[in-house]
Amino acid sequence: MHVALNHTETVVCYNPGSTSADCWAARIEQFLTEGIILGKQTFVLPANADEAARQALLLNYIQENAQFSASDVRCLGVRGAILPGALPGVTRVDQGVLNACAAGYFGTIHPCNNAPTDGWAVARELGLTEQIYFADPVSSEDPLYIQACKMSGRAELPIDSHAHYLALREMIVSYATEASIPTNRVRGIFIYAGGGGFSIAAVKDGSIVAVSNPNQVGSPGITRCCDVPSLDFARWVLQLAQQGHDFKSVAAKLLRESGLMSYLGDLKVTGFEDIVGLARTGNIRVQNVLDMWYFRIAEEIGKRLTALNFKADVLYWAGAMTQATELPEGVYQHVQSMIPSNRVVAEDLEIRSLTRQTILAFQGKVPINTYTYPA
Repeated sequence: MHVALNHTETVVCYNPGSTSADCWAARIEQFLTEGIILGKQTFVLPANADEAARQALLLNYIQENAQFSASDVRCLGVRGAILPGALPGVTRVDQGVLNACAAGYFGTIHPCNNAPTDGWAVARELGLTEQIYFADPVSSEDPLYIQACKMSGRAELPIDSHAHYLALREMIVSYATEASIPTNRVRGIFIYAGGGGFSIAAVKDGSIVAVSNPNQVGSPGITRCCDVPSLDFARWVLQLAQQGHDFKSVAAKLLRESGLMSYLGDLKVTGFEDIVGLARTGNIRVQNVLDMWYFRIAEEIGKRLTALNFKADVLYWAGAMTQATELPEGVYQHVQSMIPSNRVVAEDLEIRSLTRQTILAFQGKVPINTYTYPA
């Protein structure tokens, strides 16, 4: 049974990427009252790091951290995995989750699919196998936030409202606090620009009523195609299949080699920071591609403004890509006549949201989902 909360109890969170991994912690009591994150570190991973290397990294972070003791850790929260049918919110990592991960039963290719198994192995070392949770950011629809229209051109292919719900939830709370209004009065367009693809959401009365799917529908991301011409796309996939590509390799192209990278990858850029850097040096080609991209994002904002009757109080941004002011400013120039305020929150709200959701699950204050692997 959980003992009374004290000031040393700590949560540790983990988010693995393809070339790096983020680890951070928080004193449970201190986070809930002051929102303080402890000791966030980004560790570089060797190419194709195996699970032993990833798990050793996380365990060493916990055991050697000067800001807390391993004996203080009460629960672990991890990002992912992208499991078909996983419910939004918080899911306990148990045998059903581990079986699905072992079988490669993933909705899409993503480094966070490693997170539950990595977290489980470390939690077992710490004696916390009942206190390890994952919060799924994109693979499921949030029952609190269901978009008004999912109609596509094929009835069997609805526009699923998958989005970065972890970050979007926290963004709504953040803006409400900033504007000194209750969350049910929040109305605007919220964009989480975290990396390869990003979510654009229309928020009305504090609820998401229209949202892009960062893996499938919307403006191109850094490495994701999102919207493409349907017949040309069908022809392209057919050609790849005739060349021997299977679904997994086609998906990898769509999720890793598309978006801005398909236009600018030959310039040896590895991320948005590199692309913006070239634009700042006066590279006309890069500037032209970015101008087109900003307009495409504005088009997506326009689509979602229809769900708000074109009455939005704010264009509210979060995520790593917003560190380059060119992105929010370049997009806003196209919509400023319809949205009076353009705001960027510098804090990593996805980190804060994962921390908060893990703590609330540990304290029994939010439902904890159980995942069933349909093997």
